[in-house]
Amino acid sequence: MSCEVCGQDMLKANGCCGKQLRIDGKLYTRILYGNEDLSGLGFEPNVPERCGDCGCKKGFLHHWGCDLEVCPKCGRRLLSCECDDVALIVTEEEEAEVKANTEAGAGGTET
Repeated sequence: MSCEVCGQDMLKANGCCGKQLRIDGKLYTRILYGNEDLSGLGFEPNVPERCGDCGCKKGFLHHWGCDLEVCPKCGRRLLSCECDDVALIVTEEEEAEVKANTEAGAGGTET
């Protein structure tokens, strides 16, 4: 299955593009998979090498729309948080990098 933002095969790519989000008019850096603050769980979870929803690897960005991505503003799941006006910011440089990787048949992008 291909990501609608980066166009890569989500189960083979390292991760997605778009390092920033605009939330309520302010810019926030997206949280890399595996770097989420899970201390409130009361135990140390075993984080798999790939996200169970979107397939990104540890240390890379979730694919846009992943159910497990954490909102960098409120700390809740991004898809169900109550933050307003959330927009993914993808730079021209990131788009060009993804396009080059896709055309070369590469499995992922170092985002």
